[in-house]
Amino acid sequence: MRDIKKEIKLLLEELQITIDERADELILITMNTETYENREGEHFMKILITPGKESHVVETIMIIAPFAYVLNADANIPAFHEFFMVQNFSNPLVKFSYDPQDGEIQARVDIAIGKAPLQKDQLAFAFTALHSTMENIHDQAVAIFSQKPSFKQAEKEKAKNIIDQVLTPPKSTAKTTNDDDDMWL
Repeated sequence: MRDIKKEIKLLLEELQITIDERADELILITMNTETYENREGEHFMKILITPGKESHVVETIMIIAPFAYVLNADANIPAFHEFFMVQNFSNPLVKFSYDPQDGEIQARVDIAIGKAPLQKDQLAFAFTALHSTMENIHDQAVAIFSQKPSFKQAEKEKAKNIIDQVLTPPKSTAKTTNDDDDMWL
């Protein structure tokens, strides 16, 4: 039977990455950062490495930055959802998820390995993608934290969008005549 944890530990040794020892299936490492600050204001992020959900199709390894950000009740949650939805679209490898139970936003890279041995380059590339993404988005995420939700403004925007949609005729059904500026539907 395959010992994926042992494979990962050997590759981390080759990459000269120190492991914070854990007894369970998870492997914990620490990655230094320059821009990104964790919730304690320190310039590093903890990374969990664990086997993904095994299926009959493909075996995966998950590289996770748990609690990359934590949203509290007074955060501008709609703005964060929009921001991270755009990040999920923009970053083909790093995906963000939200846990409404505790406000956790985690960043994750999944490596599909199938039955083949995990490669050192795959692991290094996943770390690089996660690190680079967190460094690049951190200032924007912090800026969103400083925004307080304005439900009055949000309601105004919603009403404006509804009015715009109602008042703007669909282009396919709009017909005009040369006689006057009236629009006929």
